[in-house]
Amino acid sequence: MSGNPVSLDTMQNGLVAFVGVILALCVFLSLLFNKVSKKDPKDKKTDWFFQEEKYDRKLDERADKNQYRNY
Repeated sequence: MSGNPVSLDTMQNGLVAFVGVILALCVFLSLLFNKVSKKDPKDKKTDWFFQEEKYDRKLDERADKNQYRNY
C-alpha cells in the first residue's frame, strides 16, 4: 500500500459487505436443508396418530356419500 490509512467509512463498508455475504450463505443453506426435509418429513408429535391404521375413519355402507355444497 502507499501508506494511506484505511478510513472508517471503508472499514464499515467492508463489514457490511461481509455480513451480507454471510447472511446470503445462511439463507441458501437453510433453503437447501428445507428442500431435503420436505422430501421425507418427520414429525414425532403427530406421526403416531396419522401413521396408524387403527385410527382411520371407517365409513358405514349406509352413509350418504354425496358431497353437498351450500352456495
